[in-house]
Amino acid sequence: MSTYEQEHTFEPGRYDAIWIQWCLLYLTDADFVSLFQRAATGLKPDGLIFVKENICKEGFVVDKEDSSLTRSNTYMLELFQRAGVQVLYNVKQRNWPKELFEVRMYVLKPRQQQTQQQEQQKQ
Repeated sequence: MSTYEQEHTFEPGRYDAIWIQWCLLYLTDADFVSLFQRAATGLKPDGLIFVKENICKEGFVVDKEDSSLTRSNTYMLELFQRAGVQVLYNVKQRNWPKELFEVRMYVLKPRQQQTQQQEQQKQ
């Protein structure tokens, strides 16, 4: 895997949306959290992060052939929490073959963004 996801820096406040699909399974937990922390800085004030990933039922599943790590929904939610992003939507892919890993889609926003908006409303 390239180091793009592991080291990419996002220009602050540049993006309305960031789409991350089927690459998180190649990141360590630390790189996963770091990616979302960096991505959050690249969002405009109302920007969102969209994620689509394979999901296992519990814990995680390691595939030694392709060096991937498929995480459970609970595991993903814990990592999003650690990264400081809020889950707005968490949806299971419909009409997906049962013999494959479940696929979930998440819509996220930085948690601090919500706090900043609340502070501005108080003023």
